[in-house]
Amino acid sequence: MHEGSYKRRGGHKDKSRLELFWQKKRDLFRQEHATFSKEAVIRATMTCGCQTWSLTKIIGNKLKVAQRAMERKILGIKIKDKIPCKNIRQQTHTKDVVLFAERQKWDWAGHVARMADNRWTKRAMVWQPRIGKRSRGKGETMAERGC
Repeated sequence: MHEGSYKRRGGHKDKSRLELFWQKKRDLFRQEHATFSKEAVIRATMTCGCQTWSLTKIIGNKLKVAQRAMERKILGIKIKDKIPCKNIRQQTHTKDVVLFAERQKWDWAGHVARMADNRWTKRAMVWQPRIGKRSRGKGETMAERGC
């Protein structure tokens, strides 16, 4: 059989188009000029909307584990290869996602604090819940309030 022919049983080519696609993608990410792309992909996917997260230690650890898994996947490294995380981080040139998320939270808090008008974001930040217990029974209707 020559290279472009089909196998008889499976009906697939010798090397599927999908395998070629992923091989080209891995080769692209391994190139030196693609380091910005790696960092941008990881950071964008992991920190979307991070300004509003409550970053606890558990969430931080989960983010770190996921980031390392993404870096290994991009480089084509398996866990059983036992390559230290420092070496992987040097190859991808990425920064810690948890530190980036914390920085984004502080930047957002500063942005909201500097708001001059009475927008909902500022009102939500300084909102105080009702003090004490809520009143018993059914609440007032719009007509009773005089609206």
